[in-house]
Amino acid sequence: MFSPAMATRKGSTDAQMMFVGSACSLPGCSLHDFLPLKCNLCSDTFCSDHFKPNEHTCPKFDPSTADRIAPSCPLCDTPVSVPLGRDVNDVMDNHIMKECTAAGNRKSARPANRCPAPRCNKVMYAPIRCDNCRKEFCPSHRFPKQHICTASTPLPTPAPTQPTMSKLAEKFSSAGIRPGQSGPSTSAAMAAISRAAAIAKPTPKPNVAPSSQGAGPSKPTVPNPFNKTDRRAKAERLSQLKALQERNRKGLLSEAEKSRLAQLQSQAKQDGDCVLM
Repeated sequence: MFSPAMATRKGSTDAQMMFVGSACSLPGCSLHDFLPLKCNLCSDTFCSDHFKPNEHTCPKFDPSTADRIAPSCPLCDTPVSVPLGRDVNDVMDNHIMKECTAAGNRKSARPANRCPAPRCNKVMYAPIRCDNCRKEFCPSHRFPKQHICTASTPLPTPAPTQPTMSKLAEKFSSAGIRPGQSGPSTSAAMAAISRAAAIAKPTPKPNVAPSSQGAGPSKPTVPNPFNKTDRRAKAERLSQLKALQERNRKGLLSEAEKSRLAQLQSQAKQDGDCVLM
């Protein structure tokens, strides 16, 4: 049996639950939604029936920019992008006249990245940059001697000049210090002159005399097959050998390249590699 006390208890429970959610901002609705949705244009909260911009007549909603769909070309079935403010028919006509492959238009071919070395013209999928001229080459012409590097040889940095004994002597004489004068200051000055002379004097290169012992033939260095550096060097030699052999079949080798090919073939025979002649 429904009593006034039960109605009062139900009303107080509803009032306590009103802090969850918010009311719809649309005038005339004011539905209290526990999961309100916010409009991404005006940032007002609405119920599930009026959260769309066209449902609550959003003042920031522009129908011309909404629901933009790229139409497909009727010939090649390619979506055509229509810029804002352009007529769809004009954009589609321009696509059919200039870009549509079904209408006989060809795509602009992308220029291939080719090796700039003389008489190479190889397409480079993994180009290698030269450290001297900063240009990119194929693996066969990555070294400066192989692509006739045009970069100038960097000059060695001159060593800083050291003060000479004459300049130090002039400074000490201006300070009143004479060679025959005795005293702690004179001793320190002469020691400084001696140190400067030792620094300024070039160090002679030691003459290494050929050893009389071990006159027999020296044993060649055996590469370690487990060394990463040796494996990489061997792979580079094989790659260069294959490239030179391919160019030799086409008759494109110069005299320097022919000598390099013979050297690589002899080295490959010494290493025990299979060489394709």
